[in-house]
Amino acid sequence: MKTMATIKKHLISSKESTPLYSLENLTDLRMKLPKGNWLGVLEKKMDKLRVLTTFGEGWISLEDACETNYFDFKVRAGRNGELSYVVS
Repeated sequence: MKTMATIKKHLISSKESTPLYSLENLTDLRMKLPKGNWLGVLEKKMDKLRVLTTFGEGWISLEDACETNYFDFKVRAGRNGELSYVVS
């Protein structure tokens, strides 16, 4: 049975349209994340982070992530039951 990776730290994306890549060398753009999107850090390699997001898993540059004040961090439920994690 495959086990899920442990989230080591909770961060947020630091800029609008933060690139999320499929590959560790930050190539193969998967999508762009909105500013303030939740990032669950799974692994850190030099200046790159492997993260779990509300849109899936991928790699981002360390400079595209930042810590947040936990009091500003909110979980919202959408109309169709989807959860979103935002900083207000």
